[in-house]
Amino acid sequence: MEKPLPQLARIIKDERDSGMGYTNADVAIDLIVNARGRACMMHDRPFVGTPVWVKYLTNKRKVKLVFDNGTEFVYDHIMTGPMHKALLNVTKLFIIQINNGVPVEGYDTTLIKE
Repeated sequence: MEKPLPQLARIIKDERDSGMGYTNADVAIDLIVNARGRACMMHDRPFVGTPVWVKYLTNKRKVKLVFDNGTEFVYDHIMTGPMHKALLNVTKLFIIQINNGVPVEGYDTTLIKE
């Protein structure tokens, strides 16, 4: 049985599926880990799907987002030494969409090491 999505997420997902004209590869992404070990991923437009969890591929040093519609997207950026070490200790990742410097949508996800 499929878990129901919150109404706001469902509306945004329907708009994305109805021809927004881009893929997850077109979304600009920044990943930040602060000194306390809290991680945040910021992006500039909605993803095509709702992020359910995030995997850190430790051998490739890349981050993979897993969405509710079954798709996966690998953030094509190799994590450097300090970022790699920080991500090894992170368990939660907050994903925030930013529009003109203002947060519009956010997801609190689990970061799984693989």
